[in-house]
Order: sequence, then structure tokens, then C-alpha cells
Amino acid sequence: MGRRSRTQARPTRAEFARIYADRLRLLGETAQLEYDAASFSLIRPGPRPKITNLGNIYEEYLKALRSDRDGVLRHYVQLLMDPEAKVPTEYADARPNILPRVRNRSFGSILELQFRVRGASARPEPVFPFAEHLAIEIIHDLPDVAYGVNPGNLSKWGVTFERALQDALGNLQEMSREGLRLHSPGVWRSPWSDDHDAARILLTEMVEQLPVQGDPVVGIPNRNTLIVTGSEDTDGLRRLALLSSREFAKRDAITAIPFRVSARTWSPFLPPEGHPHHPAFRMLWLNSLQADYETQSELLRQLKGVTGDQAWVSSFLIGQGSQTGQVSSLCMWPVGTEVLVPETDIIWFVRTNLDERSKPEVVAQVTWDQARQYLGDRMEPTGLFPPCFRVLDGLSEGEVIAMQA
Repeated sequence: MGRRSRTQARPTRAEFARIYADRLRLLGETAQLEYDAASFSLIRPGPRPKITNLGNIYEEYLKALRSDRDGVLRHYVQLLMDPEAKVPTEYADARPNILPRVRNRSFGSILELQFRVRGASARPEPVFPFAEHLAIEIIHDLPDVAYGVNPGNLSKWGVTFERALQDALGNLQEMSREGLRLHSPGVWRSPWSDDHDAARILLTEMVEQLPVQGDPVVGIPNRNTLIVTGSEDTDGLRRLALLSSREFAKRDAITAIPFRVSARTWSPFLPPEGHPHHPAFRMLWLNSLQADYETQSELLRQLKGVTGDQAWVSSFLIGQGSQTGQVSSLCMWPVGTEVLVPETDIIWFVRTNLDERSKPEVVAQVTWDQARQYLGDRMEPTGLFPPCFRVLDGLSEGEVIAMQA
């Protein structure tokens, strides 16, 4: 049997990045492109680096027939060579095609870190924070591709972000007349699978009119999934947790954290301790935060290599108490070392002879609240999301033991 060509085989992510970069060069790309494995993206370096996320393109490439894969590559490469050429110069022309998009709030911090790793400042994208863990942006949605609306577009159109968002929500409302479908007793699910299902969490009136028990609770684990049940519907919450866990593992993941709306105000939702489904929802929260922090910590470590920063970057871990069985988040903090730490339930202070082959020796274990109360302003927020804190001065073993008391 003859040797298969690269475009016929099932390439790894790294191989696909090389294939895609080669195709860009055939169309005239002259920059030395960089592949970032952590974010699965190609970066064109420079004062304003251009970052191309490859996840969706790769998925479509793999799903296509082998005979069609070259066409998929050609299609996306041509679209992304000059995205601004697709954006109308007049707002009247753009308005029918703008829509809101909901992202995990961590996306902005990830983008900022990607730029900083390459010695550039992040482009200020207009976003609107929503329900603590989400952010709203506006996209110009075309049949073949969607582009984020940037400040330059808004300035050219002569409209504010708020005005454009209202028009985008109106367009989404028009696309959503079918409404949500009953999935199982007490549980509704979006039927569209048009890449805008999650954004329909912004259509508060549509959600609030559902006959749920209690307040509506909504899961948007990925871009094509929106699930609704009631805060007082025990079986509905069980189903929502199961569906959210399964769908969060799929492509275009957003967050496994669910949200509750009460009096038109959205907030993250976690049933109280003692509720039969508190453990399941607690795991949704922890798994979602761990995914966010994993990307953040990897980029912080890359940034250390660029800037020479000496801070220890701590990972967000999930552990279970041997006696209580309670699941908690935790991080390790080496004594005597400058650190960058995620916000966790528990902190393990460990001796500084850490390496990948040795088992850490725990000096003290404290709660996050104990550390914050003891250290106060010495824990400096970095401005990243999820929250990450820097402590410049290394703590002595005596201090951490006192903190534990």
C-alpha cells in the first residue's frame, strides 16, 4: 500500500498546525509563524500579534471526507488572510448580521497573556461582563465565518458598544422564535445547534417564561447547548448536572458553572450544602475552574521564560478528604518563595525542595480565608480571571505555622 499524504492522514494537532501554516505561506504569508500548543493557535509575531485559534478549523477538517479536506483548508485560509475585508464600512450594512456571543470570562485573560508572552500589549476588545464568570462580545456573523467586532469597527460605524449590543440582541431574538424544547420532565434544551445556543442565555424573558419550579437555572457548557430547569426541581437539577458534565467535554466548551436568574438578575448557581445534588454541582464548578486555571498557569510559565520572573506558578488541584470525603480545590505554596497562586479552598505550604520526582513535604495547611486574613495586602491581585494573586516576599515556616493556628 502506498504512503498516505499528510492531508489524507489523521494529523495530530501539531501536524495540522504545520499543514495550515504551509498553506498560508502558499498564499503569500511571509512572517515566521509560531505554534502555541497550549492554546492550539498560530501566532504571527509583531507589535500587534495576530492569533489564529485552530480548534474549530481542525474539528471541521477531521469531520470532512478526505477528498474534501483540501477544500476546507483553502476555504479557511482565504477567509482569514484578510478578515477586515469582510466587515462592512457602514453600520446599516453590518447591523443585520451582528449577534452577541457569550464567552468564558477567562478568555480575555488568556488573550492578554498570549500577547504578553510575545512582548505585545493585548488588543482591547469591547466586552460586557455578565454573571461574574461570563463576558459578552459582539460578532459580525456571515454564512462562512464570524468576526469579532473590535473598537475600530465601532468607531468606523459611529455606534457605541451598548447600541450595537442592543441591535445584536434583537437579531438573536428574531432567530429564536421557535423557543426552547422540553427535553425531559422539568428540563428544557435549545434546539438550534447554530453556534448561538449559549448566547440565548441573554434572552432573559424567554428563559423566565418557562414553567420551572423555583427560579430558572441555566447551563451553557458549550456554544451549541443551553439547558434550563428550576432551582426547586430536584430531579431537573440532577439531569442538568449530568448533561452539563457531558456537554462540557465537547468542542467549543464555555463553562460547566450554571447560572440562576431571579428578578432579571443573573448569578452563578450552586445548591447549598446538604442539598442532594450539591456534590455534583460542586464538581461542575471545580472542573470548570481547573480547566481555566490550567490554561492560565501554562501561559504564566511561558511568560516567566520571557521576562525572567522568578515567581513559583502554582497549579489549581482538586483533592478529596480521606476522612470526610469532601472534595475541595487546593494549591501548593513553597515556603520562602515568591508565588503566583490561584484562589483555592485550601493552601498547602510545602518545603521548597520541590521537583517533579519528589513528594512535597507539607509544613502547614490553611484555608484561603485564613491566608487572606493573615496576609492582607501582601496578596496582590494580578487582574487575571479566574483570580490569581502574587505574593512577593517569601513566607517563613514560622509564619505559615502561625497562620494555621
